[in-house]
Amino acid sequence: MNFDELIQQIENIHIETQKYAVQQVNSSLTIRNILIGFFIVEFEQNGFDRADYGANTINQIAKRVKHIKGISAPQLYRFRDLYLSYPHILSAVLRKLENTSMITQNIFSTVSRKLEIMPKKRNHGRICHSRINQ
Repeated sequence: MNFDELIQQIENIHIETQKYAVQQVNSSLTIRNILIGFFIVEFEQNGFDRADYGANTINQIAKRVKHIKGISAPQLYRFRDLYLSYPHILSAVLRKLENTSMITQNIFSTVSRKLEIMPKKRNHGRICHSRINQ
C-alpha cells in the first residue's frame, strides 16, 4: 500500500461509517418519535390527570420539555400523528428496543394493557419519520 492508497482507505472508511451513523441516528429518532407519540396518545386516553390538561396537553408538554432540542408543540403533534397513523409499528419498535437493552420494564409501568395484546411477529417494512409529510 502506498501513501495515496492509505489516504483513499481512510476516506472510504470515513464515508462508509458516516453513512452508517446517519442511518442509526435516523432509526433512533424514528423510534423516539413513535414512542413519544404513543405516550402522548396513552396519556390522552388513560392518564390519571389528563382532565387537568385537556386539549392543551401537547402545548403543556412542549413547555415542560423545551430544553430538549427538536421537540416543540408542532413536532409533538407530528409524533402523535405518526403513532396514530402507524400504531402497528410500535410492537416492532418495542422488540427492537428489547433486543438492544434500551428498554426497561419500569418505562411502561403506567401504560395500559394495550401493549400486552399487540401482535408479536409482524413485519411492516421500514418507515422513516422524516419522509412523512402531513
